[in-house]
Amino acid sequence: MSDHALTLERFLREVPTLDAQQLLAISAAHGQAGREALEQAREAAAEVARANSALDDLQALHGTIAQWIGAHNSRTRRYTMEGLIDDPFLVDCREQARPALLDAATGLFLAESLPAEDRATLTGAVDSVLG
Repeated sequence: MSDHALTLERFLREVPTLDAQQLLAISAAHGQAGREALEQAREAAAEVARANSALDDLQALHGTIAQWIGAHNSRTRRYTMEGLIDDPFLVDCREQARPALLDAATGLFLAESLPAEDRATLTGAVDSVLG
């Protein structure tokens, strides 16, 4: 595996640093994925998670991603002449990328047990930007 391969650890390290342009690119790439392929990959992931008794851990991971999406921190705020304000555009970009980020987290979390095609379907959008 190369140093730049997308792993769960790298994904979790880089997600908080994603900017609006990267989030929009991830969303666009995810939109290009076939709806049927995504649904099939999600169903396969759910079966694998159930079989591995990993649903609770997967839900916790999804909760971490969802918490970051809704967080207002230094990356979602900017200074103006009026003071510190929230950047609604970045928050909207995060929300738009939510499905792709959750799919990627699922595919990376279950990487060892998930068929390669399903893993690629789930992680493809994020991998196209971070990979």
